[in-house]
Amino acid sequence: MSIDLQTFASGDLDYIAKLNANEATVEAAINALQNAQAGVGGAMTIGLFMDALFSSTTTLIGGGSYKPTADGTTLDVAAGSAYKDTTQSVVQSIATDIPFVGQPAATYYIVPDATGTPTRSDSPTDAVYTVVWTGSAFGAITRVAPALFDGSEQDDARISALLGSFASLSERLDAEAAAEAALIEAAQSTADTALALAYELGGDVIDGFGDVFGPASSVDDRVATFDGTTGKLIQDSGTTVAAIIAAASGAGGDVDGPASSVDDRIATFDGTTGKLLQDGGATIAGVISAAVSAAGAGDVVGPASAVDDRLATFDGVTGKLIQDGGSTIAAVIAAAVAAVPKPRRKVGCSLDGGGVALTTGVKGQIQVDFAGTIIGWSLIGDQSGSISVDVDLQASSAPPAAPGIPDTTGDKISASAPIAVSGAQSAAGGTSAVSTWTTTIAQWDVIQFNVTAVTTLTKATLYILIQET
Repeated sequence: MSIDLQTFASGDLDYIAKLNANEATVEAAINALQNAQAGVGGAMTIGLFMDALFSSTTTLIGGGSYKPTADGTTLDVAAGSAYKDTTQSVVQSIATDIPFVGQPAATYYIVPDATGTPTRSDSPTDAVYTVVWTGSAFGAITRVAPALFDGSEQDDARISALLGSFASLSERLDAEAAAEAALIEAAQSTADTALALAYELGGDVIDGFGDVFGPASSVDDRVATFDGTTGKLIQDSGTTVAAIIAAASGAGGDVDGPASSVDDRIATFDGTTGKLLQDGGATIAGVISAAVSAAGAGDVVGPASAVDDRLATFDGVTGKLIQDGGSTIAAVIAAAVAAVPKPRRKVGCSLDGGGVALTTGVKGQIQVDFAGTIIGWSLIGDQSGSISVDVDLQASSAPPAAPGIPDTTGDKISASAPIAVSGAQSAAGGTSAVSTWTTTIAQWDVIQFNVTAVTTLTKATLYILIQET
């Protein structure tokens, strides 16, 4: 847009008219610019143009623009340009360092400010990259804004190291698609040839590859032969196809080979005479590789996923399916150990009056080397009679500490239900007989037996029954 303004000359008398005309011209030009900026009459504003060009999305201009790189605790942000959607403007910046020392762990956003300078932000608005900060180190750095190729990147996109240069990106993509299709066609043709050759060598061998297993190692190019009669094991035969052919040729056979062949390829019959050989087009290694790729490597199928270290168990009765057993060896052993019942122990003493009736008083102590719970008692005399025995207990420590000696009053654990026989030679009590006792026994406790009353008996053997814990 251009405008013409009237000029003033010395002696002009119509300067007011010229001034008014110039002001009207300027006013008309300003109005035209404002109308264009506002989009009046279908005109597009600069902001609307940029918004349409970048699809209302904050966009990097150039793939390397604003690219962040971690450097210790500082983020080095490359120079670059970007379109900011919130301001509908293009901004530009030089390389900038953003320190993260002292920042809490979080995912931050790299956002160009109004001047283009990259800043660290908690908001994703106008973000071009996200940065994970652990509080002491950087994690994943991810571009979140689309990137528009700049001029040099457009030029690079038209050049292929394998296919050469092209006038446009679409021409290069078309050429690459054509080349890929040709490679796929060639690979398919090679695979078909190898598989056909495998069937020609022995049609039922391919079907067995799924469950055939090879040796621990082999020598390159040697022929594989079956190991045993199962049809499931192969071994290194110790010779190559070339050696076999050479040995046969040296013997003066009646089979003619081709004019030339490729080293290590399999020889196959040419026709049905049995007298002509040809280059089969594939090596033994190639045939085996193709067959294994087509069939798998074993005849047992596992689950879609499993937990590390768990046992595998059969799934069903086919012998061909396994599943995650749900337990590790350690868990199975622990469960088995826990299921084994603890033993019951007897702790007691023998009383002997030396041919005369037993007397009252403490008759003995014993220190137990295990923990448990008292679940009953038993007493057997030498004849019919009566006896009452209190049981005392005192906590003690492991050897070499000296055992404690229980007190007959303060350490009694048998309450008002002592071990007792009345007018009989023997008696016993179960859990109900000791229900009022203090029945818990700790390792290294000292148990004491105190006869409080006795008649007739000259000998007796008594014990308490303890369930080990």
